[in-house]
Amino acid sequence: MRKTLACGALAALFAGPALADNFSYNMLELGLIGSTVDDQGSDLDAEGGGLSLRASAEFTPHVFGFLDLAGTRYDLKYYDENFNIGQGGLGIGFNYPLGRGLDLVTGASLQRLRMETDFDTFSGNGYGLHLGLRGGGGRIEWNAGLDYTDVNFDLAEGEDFDASDTMFRAGFRYNFTPLFSLGLDLAGNGDDETRAVVAFRWTFNDRT
Repeated sequence: MRKTLACGALAALFAGPALADNFSYNMLELGLIGSTVDDQGSDLDAEGGGLSLRASAEFTPHVFGFLDLAGTRYDLKYYDENFNIGQGGLGIGFNYPLGRGLDLVTGASLQRLRMETDFDTFSGNGYGLHLGLRGGGGRIEWNAGLDYTDVNFDLAEGEDFDASDTMFRAGFRYNFTPLFSLGLDLAGNGDDETRAVVAFRWTFNDRT
């Protein structure tokens, strides 16, 4: 049984048992994205689709690094125009077992976002924060959490602007084997965007 220094100290302090690791964080995941934007302030509603890639690898039993990449093409609903959004994130995450089959998962990342239209291209840098839960056992696994992103965009002539968003998300994975899983993630910001991702996951160097 492996445990962190902090976990060991708490176990010694309260004379309670240490918790075993629940899940592997050595993963490679490919997703198919479907997204809808309902612009309530104007007529710039849009629907989009694209691909996502997420990779993570454990540094220790409770610390892992991760890379997120995604590209989505949006078509405006009321205009014959489209735009593309590409996003990348590189960060570090922490997982702590709260109980059998339940992990608290947090993370922080550097974010890069690029938007392309027929008229202009601009990009921005920022950061992302994550707080969530990962649970389940056997064939079924679930997740739920919050993702906060804050990006500063560079515009022409030295101008810039800040944009931030908080996405609420939840999903599940069905484990065909300990290494291969298929599932669905749903996310929304409670305002103008909803997103669905069908995800195929390969877990490597599984510890179970």
